[in-house]
Amino acid sequence: MTSEKQALLKKNLSIISKKSFFFDLSKHYLELLENSNNFDVLIKIGHEDNYKEFYAHSFILNQRSNYFKKLLSSTNFIKKKQIIIEKKNISPKVFNIILRYIYGGILDNIDSQEPKFILDVLIAADELNFFEIIDYLQDIFLKQTQNSILRYFTHFYDVTSQYSNFTKLRKYVKNIVTELPHIIFRADDFIGLDKETLLYLVKRVDIVIDEIEIWDCILKWCMAKSNLKNKDIKDWNIDDFYCLGKSLEPFLPHIKFKYITKQDYSIKIKPFKQSFDQNVYKKIKEAINLNEYIDNNI
Repeated sequence: MTSEKQALLKKNLSIISKKSFFFDLSKHYLELLENSNNFDVLIKIGHEDNYKEFYAHSFILNQRSNYFKKLLSSTNFIKKKQIIIEKKNISPKVFNIILRYIYGGILDNIDSQEPKFILDVLIAADELNFFEIIDYLQDIFLKQTQNSILRYFTHFYDVTSQYSNFTKLRKYVKNIVTELPHIIFRADDFIGLDKETLLYLVKRVDIVIDEIEIWDCILKWCMAKSNLKNKDIKDWNIDDFYCLGKSLEPFLPHIKFKYITKQDYSIKIKPFKQSFDQNVYKKIKEAINLNEYIDNNI
């Protein structure tokens, strides 16, 4: 065997040995979490029906998380026999993943979880100062959402706007808003989009979907914001039409009514005529009449 091959073999054996040592260490610390009787920290996670208590060791929490280190060093916890910590904004399922990472350095089956759950773990990791796994979790999330972005986009968008450390997700969202805005209109959770973003999208002139689809989405969004989503229009009163009109008001100047057909107008716009100011409604009809889509008597 040549000296080069011997060196390579020695290097590979060294790597294998290191991995083996890590596996054993991880296993032992997880056993400590699962079987120990000398816990000195009680962590109350979640609330009401989604609540669970976890037990941990302060010396491990102190070494593994700057968040817990700062918390445990406060005067509220010093010299107490048992420390009680409450975290209502994290679910027990998410915290179980985090706690096992604290002890074992592994994220159990995270790549097989639903994207929304991975996002929740990512948020918890950011809050508890586990910044070393944030890039990894972002990669897993993006991989999981490749074929299901329409299911999660609005929630995804809201989260990325709140957390500056989620740089990969922010870049991905920016690309969708800039290059593929039509995807947002077709998102399952579209009505959760904030007003400013929706107004920005409606003003765009490069969205490759029919104008009537844009109208449908705006109407759906405004009805949801006016608490009319589940109320049959036959049961609406004058206040209901007024509330819808106020929600629609900022968007109407940016809708290209001239591209809406007579049939779509009659079915999807005319029933809500009481929501419009008379002059606005007249302009809508005039815009469509310019293209001879409707008769003058409509």
